[in-house]
Amino acid sequence: MTKKILIVEDEFQIIKLITAILSQKGYEIDYCENGRDAIAKMQDFKPDLVLMDIMLPGIDGKTLAKQMLSIRDLASIPVIIISSLKDANTLFSDSQQVRGVVSKPFKQQTLVDAVEKVLPTA
Repeated sequence: MTKKILIVEDEFQIIKLITAILSQKGYEIDYCENGRDAIAKMQDFKPDLVLMDIMLPGIDGKTLAKQMLSIRDLASIPVIIISSLKDANTLFSDSQQVRGVVSKPFKQQTLVDAVEKVLPTA
């Protein structure tokens, strides 16, 4: 069964880049461009993994991750943070849901390695 990844990112060029990289690896990709609509998108798309920026319009990534934990269907979905913030690791150090942080700008292989650590390909 194809693994599904939701990208929550406000920069469309980054969405396109991540989609191109991960689609080649066989993942099904969808996206949301703001934190405000992300919960509804997660409930509809039912991703196996969420790739999330911290700085988002509407609701920031830290708040969004906390909201996910309070919703039973979303609480177990792993998250990888993709951010240019230097203290992103520290910001999410207390979150069991966050399984990794990928710093922008990122190398293609760094992104793939982080995703495959959480969602091994068959």
